[in-house]
Amino acid sequence: MSRGKVIFAHIPISVWRTACIMINLDVSSILYYGRSYNDREVNYYVNLEDLKVYSTESLIQDFDFTDEILSDDELMIATYRFAPIFRVDIVAEMRRFLNDLNNRRISEKIEELDSEQLYIYFQSYVELNSGDHQRWREHEKRCLTKAAVDWCKQHHVPYVL
Repeated sequence: MSRGKVIFAHIPISVWRTACIMINLDVSSILYYGRSYNDREVNYYVNLEDLKVYSTESLIQDFDFTDEILSDDELMIATYRFAPIFRVDIVAEMRRFLNDLNNRRISEKIEELDSEQLYIYFQSYVELNSGDHQRWREHEKRCLTKAAVDWCKQHHVPYVL
């Protein structure tokens, strides 16, 4: 009997295979899938086995998932091994970013705006203020990265930054 067979005889093949082929998720590869502009829909899922991102449409078309299956996160994770991707409310982050500028005029203006109006105002603002545009990109990336890392930890997904 060879040493290799004796050493690994007590380890189930699925565990051994998983241990030998450890896949790390590159957080930067999923960041922008987590951008959300509404609270209603999950647009992307990650397969917890191969760590590939799938759109809701592809799960419906390619895997024959129904809306009923897709609406049950526990079923999706436990049975099908697809986890809904993290979501960051980008318009709420835009509002937070503008408020953090500590400009009373801007804060008063955006207080009365709904999400769509705020989005339009924000786009105009950063177009006119290029320094703030770069700061926004950094802020957005920090928010998305934190959410992605938290998601990885929640789903026990090994990751790299």
